[in-house]
Amino acid sequence: MSHLVDDGATPLAADSAVAGALDDTAARPSALARYDLARPVARWRLPLRLREISGLAVTDDGRLLGHDDERGVVYEIDYRAGAFVKAFALGSTPARDDFEGIAVARGRVYLVSSGGRVYAASEGPDDARVPFEAYATDVGRACEVEGLAHNPDEASLLLLCKTPRARELAGAITIFRWSLDARAVSGPPLRLPYDTTVVRVPRRGLRPSGIERDPVTGHYLVVSARDGLLLEVTPDGVWVGARPLARSAHPQTEGIAIAPDLTLILADEGRDGRALVGVYAPREARSGAPPSRTPPSDRPR
Repeated sequence: MSHLVDDGATPLAADSAVAGALDDTAARPSALARYDLARPVARWRLPLRLREISGLAVTDDGRLLGHDDERGVVYEIDYRAGAFVKAFALGSTPARDDFEGIAVARGRVYLVSSGGRVYAASEGPDDARVPFEAYATDVGRACEVEGLAHNPDEASLLLLCKTPRARELAGAITIFRWSLDARAVSGPPLRLPYDTTVVRVPRRGLRPSGIERDPVTGHYLVVSARDGLLLEVTPDGVWVGARPLARSAHPQTEGIAIAPDLTLILADEGRDGRALVGVYAPREARSGAPPSRTPPSDRPR
């Protein structure tokens, strides 16, 4: 097991650059209200091979998976100890695409490309090359995809749109549903028009970059990297809240996942440096013992 570099867990203040977000979570019960985003329990720098991490997902038994940006390689990361556990590839020669999201459903691992192509494979051991299937969805004609999540209530994957290409998708967050049974897009897209009483929307619109379904409320948590925001909406289109992400801690948030114990995990691309993972415990769990630490190192495998 190769350890990541521990960057400490010092309190972080929200940056003025994102202070324009309107936090509505205090008024309504929400998933976002569960977390103090200024107090991570741990922060880790990722190895250089994951500098362009684009998505996170948690397995049913609570293990964290992330993926490369341009190759079909999936990594397991121990977010509690800050350790790189394993990596396996889709295909004997890793599949190449612009991968933008990952999800785990029914014991299988799914990746999605910016063009809306869905890849499916079984999880493999370290250094394995696993067979995969790929499905064209045509979602890429309507928008650029940047986010994937599993919704067990509908037996579907949620494909999050970043940049609309169809005029009718402007002015909203748009989510397509891909049926796990039919292996095809199911129904019309879910369109969530902006609510300016919850979030101040830039003139160009929001640019979502990651999505996760909260297992308690069923709400969708959406990160918007360029806007420095974490958003919460219901599956039927009601905006619940918005929280700013400190740029010092989250320069470009691309991945979001919630563990079975409700730990929130956010991943940021490294840009010119190393990618980061921030770990946030639910407020009621913060009084417990801090996570175990390991000697910081970044030994090559």
